[in-house]
Amino acid sequence: MLVSDFQERYVRACEDRDHCALLSVLTALRDAAGSDKMLKALNFSGNSREMRNRRLDDEYILTLLIPFSGAVFLEEIDLSYNEITCKGAEEIAAFLKDDKYLKRLSLKCNSIEEKGGVALAVAIQMNETLKALDVSLNSIGDKAGVQFASSLQINTNLQVLNISTCRLGASSILALSTVLQTNDSLVSLDISNNKINASLESDVCYHLSKMIRRNTSLGYINLSKLSISDWATVNHLSNAIKENMRMRVLDLSW
Repeated sequence: MLVSDFQERYVRACEDRDHCALLSVLTALRDAAGSDKMLKALNFSGNSREMRNRRLDDEYILTLLIPFSGAVFLEEIDLSYNEITCKGAEEIAAFLKDDKYLKRLSLKCNSIEEKGGVALAVAIQMNETLKALDVSLNSIGDKAGVQFASSLQINTNLQVLNISTCRLGASSILALSTVLQTNDSLVSLDISNNKINASLESDVCYHLSKMIRRNTSLGYINLSKLSISDWATVNHLSNAIKENMRMRVLDLSW
């Protein structure tokens, strides 16, 4: 299908669902259809000038996903800073299960909670093309974090995962650090600003040290604002850091 065909599908979907077509999307599609430039990214960020006063909600998600299903040219979608909840996240998860072209997806700072987070985590088990996923600043919780760990045992394509500020607990971080001892596809992991119970700090740091020592692909790890004490850093992480020759950035800041 041509880019102009997707433009027609988008306009029709907006009419059918009684939604206003976004000018930025129409302009991007029209410009791509009238030139040799390939449209690779669509920006629906709620922080953009057009979207600031009309942030996307769950009802608009299908209006976007239906017309762009099968868009071989589309590699990136930014849905950050919108009003997507679990319902919208489940629709996105269903899209990801079948999609074979999207490489980068940002859902940063929406209103996605546990059910939506679990749906997204399960979806990446079946997705073979997504390279980067950002679900930071969503309250997906521990159950979703553990599901992401489980999915990373199966998914061998995802390279960047950001689950910072997601209300993850020790269970999530223990599961992720265990799975990532053998995962060799992820190159960037951000689990910063989540909560570790002080009584479990030693166990968590022990497993994180094993991950750092054994993982052969991670070059960037953000563990900032996990309240890891100086003692835990010295006792568990310092030797592991010395042994890892691939890692370039380890953020332990407070």
